[in-house]
Amino acid sequence: MNTFDINKIQLTIQSPHFKMNDELNNYLIAEVEKLGKTYSRIDKCEIVLRVIANKPMNNGEVEVKLFVPGNVLFATVKNSDFKLASKKVFEDLKEQLSKFKEKITDNTF
Repeated sequence: MNTFDINKIQLTIQSPHFKMNDELNNYLIAEVEKLGKTYSRIDKCEIVLRVIANKPMNNGEVEVKLFVPGNVLFATVKNSDFKLASKKVFEDLKEQLSKFKEKITDNTF
């Protein structure tokens, strides 16, 4: 488990049962930084990468939880390519964050 502080976001990355390479680790950190630019009030991000045993196809899973004030945003994608799964997860979270940000902005007036 790796724990970082990225632009005031507490980031935890777990990859139980396998060693994640530096390229994927750096990619995940960069994506969290991008989310932080989309919405600056993210408190915490938890990323878990899993290998699903006994599954020949789509045997990898990327799960991400974003903790924002008053809410938790969640996305998960299964794919045999962790980088591709991560890309899809962060696209989903960016969309969720945009909607969340819109909702908050609409409710403040």
